[in-house]
Amino acid sequence: MPSRRSGATRSPSLPVSTIPGRLNVGAVYVFHAVSGALMQTFQKPVPVTDDHFGNALAVIGSKVFVGTPLDDSVKLDAGAVYSYLDTSCGNGVREGGEACDDGNLVNGDGCDSNCAVTGCGNGVVTAGEACDDGNLVAGDGCSPTCEVEGACGDHVVSPFEQCDDGNLVNGDGCDANCTVTACGNGIVTAGEQCDEGAGNGTNLCCSVACQGIDADLDGVCDEHDDCPTIADPAQLNSDGDVFGNACDVCPGDVDNDSDSDGYCRGAIFNPRRSAATTPARGAWQPAPGSTPRPASSACSLRRRATRACG
Repeated sequence: MPSRRSGATRSPSLPVSTIPGRLNVGAVYVFHAVSGALMQTFQKPVPVTDDHFGNALAVIGSKVFVGTPLDDSVKLDAGAVYSYLDTSCGNGVREGGEACDDGNLVNGDGCDSNCAVTGCGNGVVTAGEACDDGNLVAGDGCSPTCEVEGACGDHVVSPFEQCDDGNLVNGDGCDANCTVTACGNGIVTAGEQCDEGAGNGTNLCCSVACQGIDADLDGVCDEHDDCPTIADPAQLNSDGDVFGNACDVCPGDVDNDSDSDGYCRGAIFNPRRSAATTPARGAWQPAPGSTPRPASSACSLRRRATRACG
């Protein structure tokens, strides 16, 4: 899976990696796609024998989700999923195939957000450049001096243009990037909620039909939503775990008590009344008039929690 930064590629997970005295604790490694250099390593905060950390791996944007099928944090061998950020570029340390790393992802400051030196041909458009396609090849639409070749809108159809109607108006049949007006050309026009070009349908933000993917209709696409099933435009995440407040439910996962008052979120739980009636942290409390529910049924409430139910 190619990374979006610094040309890195995330390796397959290695669930049987060992550390002295512990077997099958697992680890995940990030390698540079070109040089093969090791750039980052992910492990459990406290590695445990036979947890098989890294047995499953998923990458969404800069987030890396690591499955640990035999994790014991909630229950023996119940399993868990851990979330990490790929911070290999922008961490202030020059690693692998990076030409520079100034500790930020700001473009135009001498070291750009892909850890390449600011300049024409590095794939990042900065001051003085009309384009930058990552090379210094002529005839591909962006010249070796980062000037547009055969500019769109000059009423001349160049080899790299689908059309050119002499203007840069979108939605008139030939859009401002000289592609025919249609879903998938990277220009949002009438009837489209989004258009990421070739990226349509490859993430959880824009579908192949150029419609936004936002299951809870809170204005935040599912890829970036910290609770994709429950509307939360503010994206609050008080306890700093993988999912936001709106998705924090318990019992069974103490770090999902996001306001630290000992009560789980949701209508089936009573709000705090007084210290004298406060149950133990994580204790389940039925709402007035509701039918008591056994703790085991809480699994059905946890759509996308960080740890799987036993």
